[in-house]
Amino acid sequence: MAVADVIKANVFSERMPDMPPVLREMWQVAFMYRRKYSNPTDKDPFEFFKAAWNDALFITRAYNDNETMQGLMLEAYSDIERQWKVYEARREAAEAG
Repeated sequence: MAVADVIKANVFSERMPDMPPVLREMWQVAFMYRRKYSNPTDKDPFEFFKAAWNDALFITRAYNDNETMQGLMLEAYSDIERQWKVYEARREAAEAG
């Protein structure tokens, strides 16, 4: 049984309503955005984060600065930063070791 099925069975006793199409679309766009910036390897940090920020701004503006979209983009951008820090720490450890 998948984890989501276990959670549904134990937390949500009643059937959940379908997600509104625009909300589903926002989550899909956020996922695609995060996937686009999933590999920071051998990238110039300034250009990498500049492009990520510009794309996040473009996406939120395309959704009329919707707060949900802003939140999704902020979380995705923060995750990109987190991944970058992990990548940099591993690279520095490899160079030092």
